[in-house]
Amino acid sequence: MALDHPDPVFDALSASDKQEFYMRLAFDLTVAARELYDIEPRLAHRYFVGLNEAQHQLIQHLRHTAQGAPGYDPDRLLYIVLDKARVFGGHALVRQCARSVLQRMVAVTPALRSI
Repeated sequence: MALDHPDPVFDALSASDKQEFYMRLAFDLTVAARELYDIEPRLAHRYFVGLNEAQHQLIQHLRHTAQGAPGYDPDRLLYIVLDKARVFGGHALVRQCARSVLQRMVAVTPALRSI
């Protein structure tokens, strides 16, 4: 699971599974930010900016879809979030969180294990 576009496992998720993936990723990013509490402040700032931008995209999408609005294209949102983190900082951390969420979802979704 490299999470480079296209990623066959991510692309195989149903629309509702992708929504669940995005909710879990938004939460996992808040937990990952705790790892930054004790690192050098300038580096931590760059990571926090990247995490904040990623969370903003995710939560905005989740809020819109919860209200019945279209939100982002669920097939593209992960790649938008990864690109934001690449620009603002924290790409490796966001990618690690996304990979972890996807692995946990595959573990409980038998149809995804064969991909």
